[in-house]
Amino acid sequence: MLTFSLIVALSTLLSIDSGSSWSWDQRVLSSGPLEWFSRLLMNGTYPLLPWWAFFLAGGALSGIGHNGNLPRSSVVAVALLLVTLGMAMVSETQWALPNGDAILTFFPANFWFVLTAGAWSHLVWHSAFSLRHKARKLFAIIAPVGKLSLSIYVIHFAILRLLAEWGPKSLTISESFAITVLHSVIWIPLAILHQKRIPHLSLERLLVLISTPEHSKDETASSEQE
Repeated sequence: MLTFSLIVALSTLLSIDSGSSWSWDQRVLSSGPLEWFSRLLMNGTYPLLPWWAFFLAGGALSGIGHNGNLPRSSVVAVALLLVTLGMAMVSETQWALPNGDAILTFFPANFWFVLTAGAWSHLVWHSAFSLRHKARKLFAIIAPVGKLSLSIYVIHFAILRLLAEWGPKSLTISESFAITVLHSVIWIPLAILHQKRIPHLSLERLLVLISTPEHSKDETASSEQE
């Protein structure tokens, strides 16, 4: 967790031009190659800095396996939650917002958001390993959703965009959150069907084929043999 904290601190310090006061249009549009690379690296919707911290954390977690320290992860995650809530109360600021003036912001992902989200990711990971035998049936049900997490995430953005453009009114944060949760729950049975019928049709599979050409050749050869 200390290593992750240092990575987060370095990432947020390097992304000095994060555009914390920008509108959504400013964050997704660019007027030329230089601005495009700026959005990619520092001030787009999901720029390399500071989001690379999660890539590194994910790689580290995959190597931890079941040797993680659940009690310590719990203490760190809860402590960060209480600290950020305390900061919000003392400063009379919103605790969390997608963007704007808040302790935790998503666009851009500020220091406290990335650190707190990373701590809770560690906690969820360690908790899952601790419960992997007791909750085996539950994990078997939700595992297909995990295999489609990127696809589901992208689809939920399309749904929210359509509702924002064509809905009777603009969505509040609470309404958007409720729609996102409902969308995720609906995908539990859909993901099971997807993995049984068309597991090769997903953004995840596309990324695998792009990143590992030899894997694509093996799949093609296997399908030809069948």
